[in-house]
Amino acid sequence: MSEHDERAQALSNQMDFARHNFENLQALIRFADTKAGALITIVILLGAGSFPIVREAVRSVQTASLGFAVWFGLSYLVFFVVLIISLRYLHATIRPRGAKHGAFQKGKDLFWQEHIVAYGSKDEYFAALANADSTLLLRNLSDQTFELAHISSEKMKAVGQLERACWVAFIAWLANVTCVIMMFRFGPAS
Repeated sequence: MSEHDERAQALSNQMDFARHNFENLQALIRFADTKAGALITIVILLGAGSFPIVREAVRSVQTASLGFAVWFGLSYLVFFVVLIISLRYLHATIRPRGAKHGAFQKGKDLFWQEHIVAYGSKDEYFAALANADSTLLLRNLSDQTFELAHISSEKMKAVGQLERACWVAFIAWLANVTCVIMMFRFGPAS
């Protein structure tokens, strides 16, 4: 095998590896977005499901013991605050992102959407691609993979925070429902 063939094979292996990383990061990003959507849906469903219970509880708060009324109010307040915090984490997960690392260089940057659009026309972009050698294409793929790694990392951190917030919301919801049940069970204060 000639040196040129070895270099071509090495470049092919590098491109395959970069594509594998790129596809893996895209899958992780889609997973993070999906998980964030599922988690916030659960919190919203808990909140929506508690409205009829809360409405009935508010009517009986005046006759409930002060302890139940305070726990009811605190648990509902915590749930509401955590819902707002959860929405912030959801936004941190699903918000759009762009290239952050490095300034655009015409003729060298070929992969990121803002870079492609910066060429101005499909013909200019085609010409840039047609003139790019394999090393430049590998560089663009590795740059994009690097950007996706940062995006994936940010999303995973936000999903982790959202997951913790959802557990707090669930515990607050459970405390709220338990308080309501206890208020109805033990009736008016004596």
